[in-house]
Amino acid sequence: MASPRRKKLDEGVLTAVLDLGIKVRLGELDRAGTRAGHEGGRDEASLVEFAKTLGPGCSASKLENCSEEQKAELDTLMKLPEAELEAKLKELKEAVADKEKAHEKLVEGLQASYEASQKELDEFKKASSPKMKMLRAAMPVKDASAAKDEM
Repeated sequence: MASPRRKKLDEGVLTAVLDLGIKVRLGELDRAGTRAGHEGGRDEASLVEFAKTLGPGCSASKLENCSEEQKAELDTLMKLPEAELEAKLKELKEAVADKEKAHEKLVEGLQASYEASQKELDEFKKASSPKMKMLRAAMPVKDASAAKDEM
């Protein structure tokens, strides 16, 4: 059984790692030598859920790690010529890149709308402030002793 101090140390290290926002880059190497990365949340629950998916992955050389559905899909794909596989992969990567660009454009538009609204709000507050100040100044002063008597 780990000591309470050890548990606290482990939790502190986990917190420090999560706070640093270290991008988890784990997974099976693909043919291009790149790793599949974790794109999910950085909170402990998300990382634990991701960790459950780690281990030897399904591939043509490790069919024992594949489900029946994965084996069937791999069998179909392995019958295709390499050039066709590369073309399909390139097409999917381009589609992802296009979606990312569209998303970034949307975010830029939202950011511009937010900034315009914030500027309008700030200008309105600045213009309204003197009038609000005068309205408060024109209100009758409440006597503090009268307020105590009412209680």
